[in-house]
Amino acid sequence: MASPFDTPTVILFDEHQKFHSFGYEAEEAYSKLALNNKHHKWYFFKCFKMILHENKIKTEDVKEKKMLASEVFRGAIEYLKDHLLNSLSGAKMENIEILDKMKGSDVDKLDIASPGTKFMVINLDDDTSDTTVYERRDNGGLRELHRASLGELGSTKVNEDFFSMIIKIFGGPVFTKFINEHLEEYLAMQKELEAKIHKVTPSREISVRIPCALLQTYESECDENIMKAINGSPYAGKITMIRDVMRIDAQAFKNFFKPCSDKILINIKNLLKNPDVQGTNIFYMVGKFSESEMIQNAITTALSTGKCYHSGFTKSCSIARGCYIWTSSNSYYVKQV
Repeated sequence: MASPFDTPTVILFDEHQKFHSFGYEAEEAYSKLALNNKHHKWYFFKCFKMILHENKIKTEDVKEKKMLASEVFRGAIEYLKDHLLNSLSGAKMENIEILDKMKGSDVDKLDIASPGTKFMVINLDDDTSDTTVYERRDNGGLRELHRASLGELGSTKVNEDFFSMIIKIFGGPVFTKFINEHLEEYLAMQKELEAKIHKVTPSREISVRIPCALLQTYESECDENIMKAINGSPYAGKITMIRDVMRIDAQAFKNFFKPCSDKILINIKNLLKNPDVQGTNIFYMVGKFSESEMIQNAITTALSTGKCYHSGFTKSCSIARGCYIWTSSNSYYVKQV
């Protein structure tokens, strides 16, 4: 279940490119539009934070319709600003301090390091990942030594690799036809998979429901049972179908995480060669993607010479705790080198 403090990075605009909704409200509204086949002229963007790193003038929504990237972010920022101001109605602005979410999350880790100790916070979100290395100061605060983006590496990447497998089995034309005619079922399938990614364990067989519409489209277009296609694919013996449930061998599903986890670890190990951060041997994982036992296992195994921790809180709760610590004392100032 999603944290009540989290909201997906999705935004919906109407056919005139006017902002409609954000987060769960946008997901629900777009699914209803798709169910009634009224979504074609609307704009629905998912995981659009990486646009900031790509310097694109225009960006594409889930149906490859283009819109100015600046307008997408304008809609998101205005929504978040209005939501914040409504939540703070009656509060005095001089008593409000805006704190970067990374600093809020990172200050919450103060109790894992003694003065002089260097530690790395590995922030793993659904669509992006980044790291920050700190040194614990004698007064109990933090000194920021290095911050780096790991790029477009998160559960979204695992999601993409899973659907690449689906396309290899069902075929590109069949899958495209399914999305065009049953978009609401495709969105529901994506949502189920995203939940599985955070819960799956390295040793358990995974079950994913395949929409009946996709199975029917395949059988209609190809005139054969889907098991015949699976047995003729590289996934023979690793995947079985029981009615509309696809059961995937644990190792086969684990392989969907490997390209992403390998790139994350390569970037972390390269960062550790930086003179400013050498000697760092404490690693703290935060963010929604870090809740995945698969990714925890990969990082802990690769960084076995150090100490790896994972927050027992969701990232939102960790940020809230850090913000409380920050505002309770002025000794936690984070100085960037």
